[in-house]
Amino acid sequence: DECPVAPEKLRSLLVLMENGTLAANQAKEVFAVLFDSPEKDAAAIADSLGFKPAEAGELEGLVDQVIATNPSEVEAVKGGNEKLLNFLTGQVMKASSTKPNPKQVTELLRARLLP
Repeated sequence: DECPVAPEKLRSLLVLMENGTLAANQAKEVFAVLFDSPEKDAAAIADSLGFKPAEAGELEGLVDQVIATNPSEVEAVKGGNEKLLNFLTGQVMKASSTKPNPKQVTELLRARLLP
């Protein structure tokens, strides 16, 4: 059987991944909906699932807030325990009203905490 998703729809999904709007796991969720409803647009599906890129200022504010409220974890990360970046990323994700790309959140945290 053929894939019901048109090539241009797949391309639009790939663009969302390439520009950082969607992480790979988010793209999988969008593709699952797209597969069942190939007439829909990948960006609209992502939006309906809450996968919206956070405004840069909003995301930076949330990162600052999480850094301020988790001083022991922040010190551990600065001391070399980079695994705790995942914990801090999770805290930012929980605090966000949208579902930002976790990779983008981790990169922001890394830029703030590691030289």
